[in-house]
Amino acid sequence: MYKSILALAFVFTFSGIFGQEVPPKYEFRGFWICTKNNLDWPSSHKLSTQEQKAEMIAILDRQQANGMNAVFFQVRAAADAFYKSDIEPWSQWLTGKQGGAPSPYYDPLQFVIEEAHKRNMEVHAWFNLFRGVSHDRFSDIHKEHVSRKEKSWFYKFENSLLFNPGVPEVREYINKVVVDVVDRYDVDGIHLDDYFYPQEGRDKDKKIDDKKIYKEYRKDFHDIEDWRRHNIDELIKGLSDSIKTHKAYVKFGISPFPIWRHEHKDKEGSMTQRAQTSYDGLYADTRKWIKEGWVDYMAPQLYWSTMHKNANYNHLLNWWDKNAFQRHVYIGHAYYKLSEEGAFMNEYPEELTYQLRAARKKTNIYGDAFYRAASFNGNPKHMEDTLRQVMYKTPAIVPPMPWIDSIAPAGPARVWVDFYEGNFARIAWEPVEEEECKYVVYKINNGRRLSLENPENIFAITSYTEIEDEKVEKGDLYIVTSLDRLNNESLEFVGIVVK
Repeated sequence: MYKSILALAFVFTFSGIFGQEVPPKYEFRGFWICTKNNLDWPSSHKLSTQEQKAEMIAILDRQQANGMNAVFFQVRAAADAFYKSDIEPWSQWLTGKQGGAPSPYYDPLQFVIEEAHKRNMEVHAWFNLFRGVSHDRFSDIHKEHVSRKEKSWFYKFENSLLFNPGVPEVREYINKVVVDVVDRYDVDGIHLDDYFYPQEGRDKDKKIDDKKIYKEYRKDFHDIEDWRRHNIDELIKGLSDSIKTHKAYVKFGISPFPIWRHEHKDKEGSMTQRAQTSYDGLYADTRKWIKEGWVDYMAPQLYWSTMHKNANYNHLLNWWDKNAFQRHVYIGHAYYKLSEEGAFMNEYPEELTYQLRAARKKTNIYGDAFYRAASFNGNPKHMEDTLRQVMYKTPAIVPPMPWIDSIAPAGPARVWVDFYEGNFARIAWEPVEEEECKYVVYKINNGRRLSLENPENIFAITSYTEIEDEKVEKGDLYIVTSLDRLNNESLEFVGIVVK
């Protein structure tokens, strides 16, 4: 039902340099905030608490202006925490020393949740599952870090220590870490990146050292590669079950490497070649996870161009549209390549706009995600102007997930308008008492057709019970509906005409 609404809303009527297309009413618009190595936030571990907060608010304000409605916030980069944890130590990238709490104290994850929700953004807590120690200065690791207490759980790969998912206790431990966040924080989703088993190379330090563990836990598996895939399957299925058992409404999603398998190796694979694959190279059977319904969404990191010979954007877009299996797919875009010298997107910035439009045309693609927050700095190639004036010029509701919940909430009971001075007024309404809701405020004027399906009529999406409008005119019609936790919109609504 929701995709038919999107299709009807997607109309091209080009005019001028940007065009006058209408964005869809329902669309996921996310971005990643990477904390590892201070890539996005905080920009330095030397920032004070107030400077960190101010920097985060600036990021969220910017992305709100860009039309974003979701953030992937990296809360665990290397078996550490950007939140108060009794399981793992504070991250070194937060304070400069692993185990060191912010001073003055605050909880970054709680702060992000509160500030993002004020701005109508979902918060998906982003976990790197298997990175234990991301450098070779092992003496800097906190004494309570899991790599010091459970050395048999890890193997060395290049200059990192990685969790070995073949050890059952490792899978149980990671599940415990994730569920701890689900239980204690008001997150909207749990998000995993594309790091599973690493891609092996020819050098000795690029070999996965798990032969001993394989012999111990192989059971009926006679192929170590099948056993590795089974280990990851067990972890993903276990996480899915645990998340839904603890909080059924919390979404579970993954941003995998975008190629599952090549068509020449598997008839279900994509029209790609040569590049690594998640199935054969990372032992991650991503197609199985979405087919089995273990995840609510996939956000494949589709960072190649429409001109790429071996991994073409259009071919992979088609593949993911075909293999969504009634779950959501959001396309991950390489926003950073707008500033990367030599990158196709840097030379042809219109490529990104084309990719966004191409994704919108697909039946099972429900939105986009951008890597990463700091890449927006400086407005490279004026892409923010394109987002604000064209692609995301109207607010969008995160698409509902009916397999989790499809019951519409009650609508607000009453709405009224209070004028301050001139054309400046406050539009307010009674809250829905039965559950925690957000609200969609529609403003219909200038002879525009009365329709709640037209995104151009959306004035605001807010968690508050009032908004202000500086341009209220006689005859303006305001209509208010409610949204539940999973963005089901109320069938009931209230409205008022300004007289």
